[in-house]
Amino acid sequence: MFGIKMNNLGKKLNEIFRQEGQPWMMVSFLTALFLAGLIPISESMAGEVWVANMKGANVQIIDTGSNKVVKTIATGAGAHNVTFSANGKLAYIANLGTNSITIIDAMSKEILANIVTDTKAHDVAVSPDGKLAVACNVGASNITFIDVASKKAVHTMATGKKAITAVFSPDGKT
Repeated sequence: MFGIKMNNLGKKLNEIFRQEGQPWMMVSFLTALFLAGLIPISESMAGEVWVANMKGANVQIIDTGSNKVVKTIATGAGAHNVTFSANGKLAYIANLGTNSITIIDAMSKEILANIVTDTKAHDVAVSPDGKLAVACNVGASNITFIDVASKKAVHTMATGKKAITAVFSPDGKT
């Protein structure tokens, strides 16, 4: 199970769901991580869980009140991780199999862009001001910089072995 992001503001979700015969479970320890501030969440998305389904090539959005899938969005083969912008308006999906990042309007649940990166896009980091996103390409050992306004890849930089994840400083300068 990869790419689960809960915007649930402290509620527990202990249901087991099935995606193409593969069970996945969200357990209450995730709630503790959110309450401890270890995983960022956005109030604008409260009550939803976004799950990247690698085998399903999609993201499923689950309403935590009903524990039901309310939307399935096809993203690309190997949908791996979900990252939200600081304001919660955009969701970024790293797609390992299609070497791409899918940008979704988190309110309308519509795809805004699919951006080709390099080999095996694994994760995305978004600058605090929301202007820049960085895709970590684990298969190419580099990162791809994405200009969010134009929704285009603007630069690729080598990182060494297996770029798995990136984090911006709070001021966004590094």
